Amino acid sequence: KFCFQTFGDRVKFWITINEPHICAKLGYEDGIHAPGLKEKGTTAYLVGHNMLRAHAKAWHSYNSEYRAKQKGAVSLAFNSDWFEPLDPSCSADITATEREFAFTLGWFAWPVFVTGDYPETMRFAINSQSQKLGFDGTSRLPTFSDDDPFILGTADFFALNYYTARKVKAGGGVDQTLSMKSDLDAKEVLDPSWPICGAPWLAVVPHGLRKLLRYIKDTFHNPMVYITENGFSQMGPVQIEDWERWEFYSSTISEVA
Repeated sequence: KFCFQTFGDRVKFWITINEPHICAKLGYEDGIHAPGLKEKGTTAYLVGHNMLRAHAKAWHSYNSEYRAKQKGAVSLAFNSDWFEPLDPSCSADITATEREFAFTLGWFAWPVFVTGDYPETMRFAINSQSQKLGFDGTSRLPTFSDDDPFILGTADFFALNYYTARKVKAGGGVDQTLSMKSDLDAKEVLDPSWPICGAPWLAVVPHGLRKLLRYIKDTFHNPMVYITENGFSQMGPVQIEDWERWEFYSSTISEVA
């Protein structure tokens, strides 16, 4: 509310949370980001759930108290690679690709844009793995209650952070270990034909952005999309004539023009 009250007369586009998938997974599953926890297969789902609840509460606050006067727009920024099956003729790879989308983009965008709840693909995978490992209790993926802020429709635009793409192969889960990796049971593969820039994970795949935008249009009811992050990291020392970056932006803009 402080931000809306203080800056709302000038700021017309708001992001409540940037990359909740990264915050939850890297902070509470992998222990790479703060707070550095590795509580496998449990806490990240709860953290993601609470971030969605917090976002919805902020959106409803803006909608009821500030929108009429300030006429701004509020969303949260989703990060996603483009995913496609390693073997397009393999049903297992196709299904694994669907899980990849559900566990990344769908985890947060599906409740906001589609049903108000998590993708059934995601919940089924988590519950099936829990049953296989003898995990007792309620689903590790929380459910929204009647007391929670209403989630569906709490975004005025679709904010997308896109950098790269991955091929997806079925398998790769840790069968006897409770974790997000075993829930997902899919392996991400780099296509050797994709050039790598300054970061080892960042394959340059401009056509992936075009395909992902089409996927968003078809899956999330054709929302207004803003690309809130995209870029290219340079190799070696800083160069003034950075032709690789020029080529990257030229190719990317051509794909979405």
